[in-house]
Amino acid sequence: MYWVYILKDSQTGRYYVGSTGDLERRLNEHSYWKPTYILIYKEQMNTKESAYSRELYLKSGATCVLIVICSLTAVATDPKSLPTDLLIALERTPCFGTCPTYRVTISSDGSVIYDGRAHVNRMGILRSSITVDDLEKLFSEFKKHDFFEVDGRYDEMDDSGDASFVITSIRANGREKTIKRYTLPKIPPPDWLIQLEERIDQVSGASRWTDSVVALKEDDYVIAHSTDPTRLSEALYNSGQQLYREQKYLEAITRWRRIIDQFPASKYRKDTYLRIGHVQFGLGQFNDALRTYQAFISDYPNTIEVQEIKYQIIMCYHYNMDLKNAYTQYVAFKANYPSDPRNPELCHMLFDTYNASKAQESSAEITQGVLNCDPNQSAADILWERGKALYNKKDYSSAQKYFQRIMLAYPTDNRTETAYFYNADCYFLLKQFSEAANAYKSFYSQYPNGKNVAAARMQEILILARISKCAEASDAFIAFKDQFPRNPSIADIQKTVQTCK
Repeated sequence: MYWVYILKDSQTGRYYVGSTGDLERRLNEHSYWKPTYILIYKEQMNTKESAYSRELYLKSGATCVLIVICSLTAVATDPKSLPTDLLIALERTPCFGTCPTYRVTISSDGSVIYDGRAHVNRMGILRSSITVDDLEKLFSEFKKHDFFEVDGRYDEMDDSGDASFVITSIRANGREKTIKRYTLPKIPPPDWLIQLEERIDQVSGASRWTDSVVALKEDDYVIAHSTDPTRLSEALYNSGQQLYREQKYLEAITRWRRIIDQFPASKYRKDTYLRIGHVQFGLGQFNDALRTYQAFISDYPNTIEVQEIKYQIIMCYHYNMDLKNAYTQYVAFKANYPSDPRNPELCHMLFDTYNASKAQESSAEITQGVLNCDPNQSAADILWERGKALYNKKDYSSAQKYFQRIMLAYPTDNRTETAYFYNADCYFLLKQFSEAANAYKSFYSQYPNGKNVAAARMQEILILARISKCAEASDAFIAFKDQFPRNPSIADIQKTVQTCK
């Protein structure tokens, strides 16, 4: 299927007409290079030719008719009441440090949706609601300052260093307006704008979900004074999460362990087991992780997580170079879960362990079982095949894990160079732009004569310009031009760097 679509620039009021075979991907590209674009119309077509023909027709002047139709869909409302289409949103974007990253929206019925993304006390989606009275007061703040008419620009950063964006937006009575500002802007914003942002945080409840210090103090108070098992276990769980995000892993484990030992009926107990085991595994404490995983299976033998835990147990033995126990667990795992797609990878890892440990003294059963894995195909083959398959399915987060394992475990493999490039691409496609820029740089530093060096350098420059690292973008462009003086994209990239702000 193919699509014809119309976008509107919420800042300039201009329109864009296009056609594509992958609407979601194309809209993501538009959003990356022009965040102010809003999709106002889409139409599905059967063939590429018909989509392109429709695009040309709309560009010939028919767009005006569709725009009028779209504008007529706005619902008239009593000016003294809340607009039925009211939507207020506040978003704080990432920086290179530990800036709280989240988005919160408030709808006309008072419903609140919070999405904690990084460096906040409460991660993930949370839902709540506020009173109509509070929403009316908040809406009146927008009207008081003529938010729709404000024409200030605060999205140019000064030279003080890294900063994040704060994006405030509102939709009401068919109108939309967004103000985007740097936290360290060249032009200082008016005080009322910052106060409005803080007011949205307070009214929506986001200030409590994002302030880790306040939340941790509240949890500590409950732990010290409450005798209610439900409140105690919740406080221990939440404070453990916050300590984990602060990389205080042992303190987090201590709090989570109390849930396991003292609150057997807690709804957090099962998840706490998993968190402790995974933290111990990540810290390389494989023996401790083994004991935690084995205790989990003993307490929760029939849960869906058991398959994943048994896999982790094999990995613990593998990293401990304990071939005998790793093989025993693998045989049982394969018998219980014959269709698990990780079985070939596990088998090849055992083969690698056998070779690395020179385990010729192992029993004939273990030796024969390990060597039954095809000696002509290594675990790197399995990792590469699965990583590419997930990448092609656009599951970039999962694919990246396989590429990174190849990079770490198989530095001399002939596919490792491409794994480095795909790893950077995954960061980019996941919109983790600062990580992507660093990964592209790591790629061409590791493989200065690689076949994808030009592409990596160009991507790095464009990303640096996009996140307003203008000096770094300029330096990267000079290096690119020196290395590839005849590259046909030099003029376009130079224009991007020159317009960086």
